[in-house]
Amino acid sequence: MPRRLEAAYRVTDYVVHAPGGVCTLHVDEPSAALAALHAQHGVQCSAFISAWNPGSVPASAADNEAAHRRLLALLRAGGHPLIEGWGRDPTGAWPAERSVLALGISASAARRLAARCGQRALLCAGADAVPRLVWLD
Repeated sequence: MPRRLEAAYRVTDYVVHAPGGVCTLHVDEPSAALAALHAQHGVQCSAFISAWNPGSVPASAADNEAAHRRLLALLRAGGHPLIEGWGRDPTGAWPAERSVLALGISASAARRLAARCGQRALLCAGADAVPRLVWLD
């Protein structure tokens, strides 16, 4: 993976619009808010996934929204509680990407869905509520 792309993923603010308030996840940083969401939903894992801009190539707003709707449909079919969010580049160099936090989804299932959506990476967290960057290619 190109270092520049990895660096961009690592500095991104992964914003979750949870019912109790907005929380921001960061790669490799424990999140008390994520741990609370896990406990509230009785799950041990979660994934933060986007379907926008497949392959890290900018797509049209219409294509991105259609991809997001397909991702939501796939996640809902799996019965996962979902919380909408955004991946935001704090420098503003890359536009924010609509995303979703899927609660209770295994890392392997999340990887399959993200790959199906043409993504290069996603965040997965286990019982420790530490979001980890997971590469798909």
